[in-house]
Amino acid sequence: MNARTLAAAPVDPFDEEDRKLQERARAESGPVKTTLDLSSFIKFEPGRSIKGKWLSVNTRGEVRISHEISKQIQTGCIELLMNAVGTIVVIREVERGGFKLWSVGKNGAACLTCRAAKRHLIGRGIKIPARYELEWDESLQVWVGRLQK
Repeated sequence: MNARTLAAAPVDPFDEEDRKLQERARAESGPVKTTLDLSSFIKFEPGRSIKGKWLSVNTRGEVRISHEISKQIQTGCIELLMNAVGTIVVIREVERGGFKLWSVGKNGAACLTCRAAKRHLIGRGIKIPARYELEWDESLQVWVGRLQK
């Protein structure tokens, strides 16, 4: 016999690792048994729509308007106005020329994209997402909202 035939074949580390994984899988494939105390866990419920009259501006520049307001906008078009410091927003329904609203999600909220509004808010130091609570102004016939902190 020569030295070549006596030398052991090198062990493939991947074969060894695969063998260990298969052994562990066989051991773990039995019934799951735990002693967890579920009373210490937090239970999460399915999400509910946010009720109320609100408008929000998110990080993508989307302006979302609550269903309670969007259902009252018959034309589906609005003008979006904001004061210079970004603390007051106004929504005015228009026949044409403004932002066209589209519906999002099951809650019936409406959406439009206005990245300029997002940039305006960020430029004024307002954190995004920004949320406004809106009220109807009868004398101006517009929705007016104040930034919520």
